[in-house]
Amino acid sequence: MHKSPDVMLVAFDFHDDVLPLLKKVRNHEFGRNPFTVISVIIECDNNQQLEGAMKPGAYDVMTAPLAPPGVMDSLERIVKRLPFIAMPNYMGPDGRREEQRKMKVPVFDVLNTLKDKIEGKTYT
Repeated sequence: MHKSPDVMLVAFDFHDDVLPLLKKVRNHEFGRNPFTVISVIIECDNNQQLEGAMKPGAYDVMTAPLAPPGVMDSLERIVKRLPFIAMPNYMGPDGRREEQRKMKVPVFDVLNTLKDKIEGKTYT
C-alpha cells in the first residue's frame, strides 16, 4: 500500500508544473490526501512568489536560503495547523485576514498526520 507524505516541501521557481501540482493535491487528483501539508520555499522578499504559492493552497511558506530557526518555526506552524475552507475556486488553509473573515465561509479541521505521528497516533 502506498502511503501519503505528511509534508510536501516544494521549491517555487516558476516552473510550469509547480502551481498545477499544488492544485492537483488540493483537488484530490494527485496523492491520497488532499489535506497534505504543502510548504513552499520562495526567494526572499518575493511577493509574487508568495501570492502564487498561497493561491493554490500552500499551507506554509519559507524563504530561501533556509536557516534552522526558520525551518523549526515552519514545523511548529504545521503541527498547530489552521482549519481549512472550501470555496468554488479554492480549497486550503484559512489564511484570510481579519477583515476578510466577515464573509461567512464554513471552516473545518482536517487530518494532520504529522501531528498525529508526533503524538503517537497510528492509522490502519
